[in-house]
Amino acid sequence: MSNMGNNILVFDGTCGLCDRIVKFLKKRDHAKRITYVASQSPEGQAIIEAEDLTSFDNDTVIFIDAGYCYFQSTAAIKALSALGGKWKHAMLLLKLPVCCRDNIYRLIARKRYFLFGRVNTCEISAVARKNSSASSSTN
Repeated sequence: MSNMGNNILVFDGTCGLCDRIVKFLKKRDHAKRITYVASQSPEGQAIIEAEDLTSFDNDTVIFIDAGYCYFQSTAAIKALSALGGKWKHAMLLLKLPVCCRDNIYRLIARKRYFLFGRVNTCEISAVARKNSSASSSTN
């Protein structure tokens, strides 16, 4: 069980698909329910270490909710349902066998750079760096 907060999405910050999904979620996350953290960022690395997920690879998305870590397709479904409203119905996808869901997830994860490309720096990390440099220049 985790000591981390609720609704933290740890994702590959250099993946074009992940970048698009995070933008999709952020656009619909009006209540700011989810915290988005690139796995390559200092915050992402701290979470990975704190949760003892050092064998974590960037092919796996992590969603932390109520002290539990979810991975791969379950993490994606939990993140989508965390938006609330009509998105809560995404939880119905958990009725599908996890082996089927995760096989599809892993297939897409293996091909994601080929299909969706890479991004040099993710939007989340760039905003975090911009905010931290602005606050340090005012000190």
